[in-house]
Amino acid sequence: MIRGSGSSSVRRMFAAFLSAALALFLLLSATGCGDDSADGPAVRLGHLRSDLHQLAFYVAKEKGFFEDEGLRVEVVGVYASGPDEMAAFQAGALDAGYVGIAPAMAAVANGRADVKALAQANLNGSALVVRRPTSIFGLEDLPGHRVAVPNPGTMQDLLLRLALASRGLSLGDLQVAYMAPPEMLSAMFSGSLDAFLAWEPFVARAEAEGLGSVMLDSRLIWEDHPCCILAVSGSFLKDRPGEAAALLRAHLKATAYINEHPDEAVRMAAEFTGLSEEVAAAAMRRITFTGDMNAQAVLEYARFLAEEGLAAIEDPAAFVRDFLVGQ
Repeated sequence: MIRGSGSSSVRRMFAAFLSAALALFLLLSATGCGDDSADGPAVRLGHLRSDLHQLAFYVAKEKGFFEDEGLRVEVVGVYASGPDEMAAFQAGALDAGYVGIAPAMAAVANGRADVKALAQANLNGSALVVRRPTSIFGLEDLPGHRVAVPNPGTMQDLLLRLALASRGLSLGDLQVAYMAPPEMLSAMFSGSLDAFLAWEPFVARAEAEGLGSVMLDSRLIWEDHPCCILAVSGSFLKDRPGEAAALLRAHLKATAYINEHPDEAVRMAAEFTGLSEEVAAAAMRRITFTGDMNAQAVLEYARFLAEEGLAAIEDPAAFVRDFLVGQ
C-alpha cells in the first residue's frame, strides 16, 4: 500500500456516523417545508454518459426508489465530461447530478458553480495500465515513457503523483499526456501511449481488448480514495431540503441494492453502460459502491488542489466543511 487512510474498522465507523448525521441534518432541515412533494417541480438531474461509477442512479431509476421516496426525477442532461456537467450546474439547469468529485470541487473552488456533495457514489475504481507487450514491470520503469491521465488536477493525476512519489519519482520523469479515457484506448492501440491511469470501465476494456494490463490498482496507491459523488445545487438544498433528503435516501437504497445483489447489479451495469457483462463485472471488482463520505480523504484532495495551484482554495478545511453537506 502506498497511501492509506487509517484502520478499516475505524473508517467504517466514522463513515457510518457521517452518513447518519447527514440524513438527520437533512430530515430536520425539511421540517415544515410543505412545498417539497411529488406535486411540485421535478428534480432536474444529470449524470455522466454510461459512467459505471454512477450505477446507483440507474438502479434507483429502474427499481423505483425515487418514486418510493415521493420524488419526480427528470433526467435533463447526460454529459460527456464532469466539466460539462458543472457548466450545466452553473447555468442553473440542474438541481442534482452524479459527477466526479474532482470537477465538482474545482468548479466550486474557482467560483464556476454552487454545489454541495450530498453523498459519495463510489470509492476507488481506477488503475494504472501498461501497454501489451511492455517493458514496464514496475513504477521504477516508467521514467521516459509516455503516460496519460485525464487532466491536471483530476483524481487520477493525484494518484499518479502519489504512486511516483513512493519511488522517489515525479511527473517530470515521464512524458505526461492529458487526454480523455476513450482516447487513451485509441492511443494505446496505435502504440503511441505506453501507460495510462484512468477510471473504470476503461481499465477493464483495455484488458478485455488485449491492449494493456493492470500494473497497479488505485486502492493500492490510496486506499478508499474518493471518486464520484451525488451533488446538489446550493439553491436546491436551501429551498427544497425535503426533496434533498428523499434523494439521499433513494441513493442510499440503490447503493445498498448494488452491494446486496451483485449478479443483478452486473446485469444492470451492462444495460446502463452498453458493456458486456464480463467487462462490467471485471470493472466492478475495482469499484467500491458507497454513499458514505470520508471527510478526511476529501480534505487531502482539497489540500492537493490548493498546494498545486489548481483551485482557488485558501483554507482547505473550511472549504471541505462548506462543500460536504452536514459538516
